[in-house]
Amino acid sequence: MSLSSAAATATRGTTTTTTVTVARGGGYTGTVALSTGTLPAGITVTFAPSTLSGATTTSIATITVSATAATGSSNVDISATGSGVSAASASFALTVPVPAIAVAVGAPTATAVQGAAANVPVTVTRTNGYADAVALSATTPAGVTATFAPASIAAGSTTSTLVLAVSSTTAPGTYPITVTAAGTGVSNATTTVSLTVTAAGTPAIALSASPAALSVTAGQNGTSTITVARSGGFTGDATLAVAGAPAGMTATIAPSTVAANATTATLSIATTTAITPGAYTLTVNGTGTGVGAQSTAVTVTVAAPPGVTISAISAQQLSQGTSSATAIPLVLTRTGGLTGDLTMALEGAPAGVTATFVPNPATSSSSQMTLSATATAAPGSYTLTVRASGAGGVSGTTSFGLTMTAAATGSFVINTVPATVSVAQGQTGLSTVNIARAGGFTGAVTLTATGVPSGTVATFTPSLATGTQSQLGLDVGSGTAAGTYTITIRGQGTGVSDATTTLTLTVTPGGGGGSGNVNWTFCEAARFPVWFAVQNGTSGVWTRIAPSGTTTRVYTFTVDTRGGVAYAISRVGGGADVTVQYLSQAELESAGTSECISNRATKTHTGTVANVPAGSAAFIGIGGALGSVVGPGTTYTVEDVDDGLADLAAIRMSLNLTTLDIVPDRGILRRNVNYAAGSAIPLLDFTGSESFAVASADYTIGNANGETVVATMSFLTANGTAGVFSFPTASGLGTTQRLYGVPSSLTTANDRHQVLVAAFTGTGFVTSTRIIAQFNRDLVNRTLTLGPTLSSPTVTSLGTSPYVRFSATGTWQAEYGESVGAEFTQETTGSNSWIINASRNYVGTGASTWALVFPDFTGVAGFSAAWGMANASTQWSISMTGGTTGLTGSGPLGFAENGSFRVAERTGTVSP
Repeated sequence: MSLSSAAATATRGTTTTTTVTVARGGGYTGTVALSTGTLPAGITVTFAPSTLSGATTTSIATITVSATAATGSSNVDISATGSGVSAASASFALTVPVPAIAVAVGAPTATAVQGAAANVPVTVTRTNGYADAVALSATTPAGVTATFAPASIAAGSTTSTLVLAVSSTTAPGTYPITVTAAGTGVSNATTTVSLTVTAAGTPAIALSASPAALSVTAGQNGTSTITVARSGGFTGDATLAVAGAPAGMTATIAPSTVAANATTATLSIATTTAITPGAYTLTVNGTGTGVGAQSTAVTVTVAAPPGVTISAISAQQLSQGTSSATAIPLVLTRTGGLTGDLTMALEGAPAGVTATFVPNPATSSSSQMTLSATATAAPGSYTLTVRASGAGGVSGTTSFGLTMTAAATGSFVINTVPATVSVAQGQTGLSTVNIARAGGFTGAVTLTATGVPSGTVATFTPSLATGTQSQLGLDVGSGTAAGTYTITIRGQGTGVSDATTTLTLTVTPGGGGGSGNVNWTFCEAARFPVWFAVQNGTSGVWTRIAPSGTTTRVYTFTVDTRGGVAYAISRVGGGADVTVQYLSQAELESAGTSECISNRATKTHTGTVANVPAGSAAFIGIGGALGSVVGPGTTYTVEDVDDGLADLAAIRMSLNLTTLDIVPDRGILRRNVNYAAGSAIPLLDFTGSESFAVASADYTIGNANGETVVATMSFLTANGTAGVFSFPTASGLGTTQRLYGVPSSLTTANDRHQVLVAAFTGTGFVTSTRIIAQFNRDLVNRTLTLGPTLSSPTVTSLGTSPYVRFSATGTWQAEYGESVGAEFTQETTGSNSWIINASRNYVGTGASTWALVFPDFTGVAGFSAAWGMANASTQWSISMTGGTTGLTGSGPLGFAENGSFRVAERTGTVSP
């Protein structure tokens, strides 16, 4: 075994790679497994691939240095092992340098007249992986004050401006100023600048730049304002010139002469993409008649433009009708701050030659390419180019040679991607069988598998392949013994020889399908899913699992730290509702019980009211349900009342025919009642002894931005009553609204008034909604401030095959940073709907963007493509939540006093 490089220096938070080459000898042709010995803390190593089989002799070892890895030098021991042969090893010397900072000023000297100030550009350089903020300070003599703008250079920034303000009483002379830069976990760095103070009485000019330090990306432009300060009675023109611009940078000043009645000019800086990144100091010189020449410095830090490089690819060879024997590894290196996915593509290929990239787009620093040639691809030598494209039109390329040779007449070959599948007992593994025909053979290929372990079923879709691919599903039963199995896949066609390939199946214990750490339960028969699948992690295989139970349906599975669930529920009248939820493991455990909370046992009550005259109405809330009666009527019905102990809240309201306001005036509150199912609720008399006059308060709505504002008030008790005490009214749609509720004397410690305020935009069709809810025991005048409008998401179609799929992407906003959800519906009978939700804990608290994408479930057992959206206009709704406070579990809905949350929503339409 040998390494392409045996040593490297890598800073914290970065990676380095080396190519591991294994040479087999003595007739050994078996599989070689790569591994490492005990690694230093904070150092991890991955191999791509980790197992070398067949003719494969190389793997890329990626060594990752975490942000907390210890500094210094250490060895990473790499071992190669195989069955029946001695192990081989090699050592990789890794050095993690100590993070450090340095500080420099744009010019070593500065001049200021008594009573004036001098600006000095300051540049901080971070090395060896240090990326945190740097605090600046300076020591000054009496009469000189130093300030920095900014005083703390944030992560990602490198420049600040030191302003040295000289008092009118400071003695002329030269003073040393020490500038100190300090950061967490690194040694302080210092530099000095010599400040010359001149007497105010001497005619003079002084130059300053704002900003005195610029940061631009190569190919971009920047400006700085040059200010001429006249003193000592000088009133003439000042002539300016700039020097020090490097190749690839142009610096001009306009106007070059600052007239006597003016004080400023503009320094314009233009760069090309050919400029070498780095920090450059430009000197602006100023002269005037009868005054000494003065100068000021402007530091321009040029960053490399975003880019990407692709590792070199060796010359390749293909025969007609074949594919690459092994996937070609590609190492992708992002530069210049480039982030995000990279779309991989092959360019310059002759007709019949294509490339498959896995993954594509590439989300990390690697991808794999498999080349395929049809039977009609023309033999010859070609130069092909692989391109990786990222955001903003950034791309990188690498080229390689391809030799196409003619294929033997009438043949085909098969291979599997991946060739190794690991599946837990009770789950399903998938592999794609690629079929490359050559020599004029175009017939169907029948696929079969042998060597499948007991308890496992192998299914090809399709088993009679007329195209170039078939999907192999390995349904591993819970009774399949754990271990590694070699499965032989055979392809048979008419008039051609059989082709075979092997697939390695590793069966591991447990992992879902009846056991695990999450139970997801459904309690209502009408909502029992027809299909349920889970995903462990963010990129695991979706696996269908079967439930247990008869009167309830319990799905049990294992999720390590985060994962997803998906299920389809048939609609009455046709269609299906598909729900996909991405949550942390703890959130999945909690959400798994919510179906039985919403699918609760219910009952129905009837009842009568008294003293609800014409022009009035009464609303009765009990057990999460609401009934109503319009006067002079007296009877009502309340359906879907939660079974069990509850509180009853009723309110009488009257319609003001002048303002069209609906104004509550009397209420009734009964606690701890449990009326028998089907029974009548005792008389509710709104002038009787148990009735009371409702309380009221004025709520002021902030940040309404001229939108339509609607507010409602609900009264919640520990027994879950929702008594609606206010409705949107004709005159109550402004930023100050009067709401009604229960007097404080009738409330208990865990009662809450829930105020829900919503602001809407859109004409005819609401396009944006903002909501804030707050929970308080006492009803008093309050101010609620709405959050900002939700940033517009990007909703696009992913095509119509194998079914219509959509993607929604956006940016996390500080006010709505807890979860995001997307709903897609169509207004046709029998149509389907899709809901996709993701929590911030799943996406990652450090992520700045989110993406909700329709998964492709066609490879998951039992999923029907008929559950996809129709090929028609589709309504979408994107909502985000955040700002949740007081969620302690002590009050109804779990909200304590002053608890609140915010929701924002965007809606629109999209077509496939």
